[in-house]
Amino acid sequence: MRAEHLELIMRISAVTWAVLAVALSACGGEDGSDRNDRRQELLTGLADTVIVPTLADIAEAVAELSPAVSSLCEEPSNAERLAAAREAWRAVRRPWKRSEAFWFGPVSDSRIDGSVDFWPVRIADIEEIVTGSETITAEYVASLGASRKGLPALEYLLFAVSDNLGVERTCDYAVALAADVATNVLRLQDAWLPRGGDFRGALATAAGGNDVYRNVTEATQDVGDALFGLLQRMEDAKLATPAGFRNGGIPVPERAESRFSDNALADLEENLDGVSSVYGGTLGVSTAEVSFSSLVEGFDRGLDADVRAAIERCKQSIQAVPPPLSSAVSDSPAEVAAAFECVKELRTLFLADVAGPLGITPTFGDNDGD
Repeated sequence: MRAEHLELIMRISAVTWAVLAVALSACGGEDGSDRNDRRQELLTGLADTVIVPTLADIAEAVAELSPAVSSLCEEPSNAERLAAAREAWRAVRRPWKRSEAFWFGPVSDSRIDGSVDFWPVRIADIEEIVTGSETITAEYVASLGASRKGLPALEYLLFAVSDNLGVERTCDYAVALAADVATNVLRLQDAWLPRGGDFRGALATAAGGNDVYRNVTEATQDVGDALFGLLQRMEDAKLATPAGFRNGGIPVPERAESRFSDNALADLEENLDGVSSVYGGTLGVSTAEVSFSSLVEGFDRGLDADVRAAIERCKQSIQAVPPPLSSAVSDSPAEVAAAFECVKELRTLFLADVAGPLGITPTFGDNDGD
């Protein structure tokens, strides 16, 4: 389907839903404050049930990363310590990739997303630090550009060139990378909590207007854009690009996310879990009283069921791809294509049918309809 046709369909759907969406703000004032809008309950519940607890999970996991890497560097040839450091990396990676579903506010405003998770890895940039002469400290790594730090750079050292960890400079770099990731994760957590920037408070008071949001629609739009953006990255950068769908059908395995740890498929599953958590307002056993799901269900119970089923279907399609993704793009193209098509359909479903009931405007990327 051509991009302009898809966009037209989505905009028609949005207009159709807009009539129903008026009910969301029927009690609001002309200033758009929407004080009795149930979307405010959605935003507060999302912050308290999903976002803040997920950031706590990342912070808890990252507390183990630096000690594990430091322990490895005390004895770089110890296989058990290497395995422990790699697992500590994966333990941070899991909740971090779930958090990608709400990359808005402090994570993007302060460029923490790039500092923690810049990819694909630029090996030359990392090797330049390894072979350089600057003294490697936490402060030095903090001053580096995004391509020279974060979880992907640490992944390269732990998984691709772990034999070089016996070189003091390489290990110093790994230790400093782990510390910098921890610093940025804690900075992000603080930005959401009252002890820091209290972005949670901004989200929870959006309906009345504050220094961040003029009204609840702006805040809900931010949440929706983050969700739509993740689905686009999953469709395009994480699946289509390595599979060659953006390169004349020629696979580009080196563009797979987390290719050194073979974690790309696990990353995609965590991304979907993040989408599911944001949509359902659910994390673990906790569920927000009002969520995207409950509001959509109030308009169309069948649509809510369709969204939930589509998320589960995509998770199954990703699980059906034989790992690692970097090999599957050549060895199992049908399975990769099926996962790509499922994510593409899921994104279209969100843009065309879910955005309207929430009173937000669908966002369109360069590859819509490809």
